[in-house]
Amino acid sequence: MTLLIVDDFQPLRARIGMTVSALAPDTQIREAASHAEASAALLEFEPGVVVLDIQLPDGNGYDLLRILKRDHASARVFVLSNHPFYRKKCLEAGADHFFDKSEEFDLFAETIARVI
Repeated sequence: MTLLIVDDFQPLRARIGMTVSALAPDTQIREAASHAEASAALLEFEPGVVVLDIQLPDGNGYDLLRILKRDHASARVFVLSNHPFYRKKCLEAGADHFFDKSEEFDLFAETIARVI
């Protein structure tokens, strides 16, 4: 499986990467700290799962979600955000799951374990 983690906070990317690696050691993990890095990565490979933050330094993760669902429709998208008011909007736009990263990380880990 291939995983793309899109979040500008490196410690969170590392935590997600360690969580997934422990569950599925053969997972190819790519990281992006910005909208531009994520867009470039999506030109290079087809992710099976994307973990996406909404607030990025150079753009809105919501826009990236719409691109993902248009150009990489088979990718499962997990949105992790500190802004739970985006939940409904992201799910309506095609996100498979939405988690409040400060309060639902354990639920995120349980859910991604089932997907992997």
